[in-house]
Amino acid sequence: MSTFSKPRVIAAAVRRFRYLVHWAVASLSLAAGGCSQIGPGTIANGRFDYNEAIVRSFDNQMLLNLVRLRYQDSILFLDLTSVVASYSREATVGASTGVSSETPNLAKPSSMALGTSGGVTWSESPTISYAPLQGEDFAKRLLAPIQPSSILLLSRSGWGLERLLICTVQQLNELLNATSIGGVAPRQVNHYERFRRVATLLGELQEDGFIQINTLANQPDQVAVTAGPIPMDEPARQRAEEIRSWLNVTRPTAAADELPKPAPTNGAPAPGTTPANPPPAPADPGRVNAPVELESGGFPRNPARVLLTGRSILGVMTFLAQQVEVPAEHLEQGLAHQTRGPDGKPFNWNQVSQGMFKVHSSRSVPDHAFLQVHYRGYWFYIDDTDLESKSTYTLLSQLFSLQSASGSMAAPVLTIPTR
Repeated sequence: MSTFSKPRVIAAAVRRFRYLVHWAVASLSLAAGGCSQIGPGTIANGRFDYNEAIVRSFDNQMLLNLVRLRYQDSILFLDLTSVVASYSREATVGASTGVSSETPNLAKPSSMALGTSGGVTWSESPTISYAPLQGEDFAKRLLAPIQPSSILLLSRSGWGLERLLICTVQQLNELLNATSIGGVAPRQVNHYERFRRVATLLGELQEDGFIQINTLANQPDQVAVTAGPIPMDEPARQRAEEIRSWLNVTRPTAAADELPKPAPTNGAPAPGTTPANPPPAPADPGRVNAPVELESGGFPRNPARVLLTGRSILGVMTFLAQQVEVPAEHLEQGLAHQTRGPDGKPFNWNQVSQGMFKVHSSRSVPDHAFLQVHYRGYWFYIDDTDLESKSTYTLLSQLFSLQSASGSMAAPVLTIPTR
């Protein structure tokens, strides 16, 4: 029988210790994501999660402000100016070993104890900065009128002309879009039928390709309605004639310098004209799809021009806020006004909005809500199956983004610790 050697025991313990350390390190490396860098791995999930959270937060904030406007409460927008997320990952590993001898007899092996420990720590430290929209930026974003050029951009992006006119335009010539009452709490609505009819007709003609909207090269803040790629048929001509009648627009006539100059009494050609260079013919007064210019501005106007006065973002929000369904008990308590029509009865704003937008209210949490906010003890929401309301809300959010694109706001100075 060989004699037991304590050095051999210690050497074996060291070998086992090294093996356990290597095994622990490998296990922790696999648990912590191997040798890959931490940054790229966070993009796949972090970017989309933050994107979804930011969009949802903005949408809920916009809906909340619409509800506040309906109750004549103060509104506030908080801009999310920056999002900085820092990540850290730490791995720890440890091992212990010990050799003990309960008896001095070297022939009997001593007892040996081995142990390992380890862990992985993952942390995320987001820094999110908000800034209230107020002062000059508030005026620029909410009070500046929407220019016809912006409406044109949205029209070319696929938005129907009818929806754009009803939501964003306050007046076409003498036709008022339910704006004679003014303010955020209209008590009565008198004028909207003719504007709604013209908006519907223009939308139909555009959708059928009979008309199109173009910019004016020398006046970028104006647009012109011209003939579309498809020639007008008789029903389209009748609709165009009805539009001109409602807008009190005469058919364009030739300018004075385009009219043929009178011929001399001796029968000679008029000065500046030859048989090969005849004077331009006067415009055809019966041409139905002649260009009609739309401009932003005030009166007086040229009879051949159609004045387009755009709403501000706050005006669009005020208009859409009237479609918020106020609970009956809140109306009885006087927390919100009840708009009335010319007959004195409660006015149905769907007659103006054509059913394009509706915000419902409920005591309980709605089952199928596209957006929902809790305010004054009720849930206010847009139904997820109401595609018209969802489209109009998307238009509002795009208008807000378009108007605020030129706004400037000093971003906060952040100090991000390195790890």
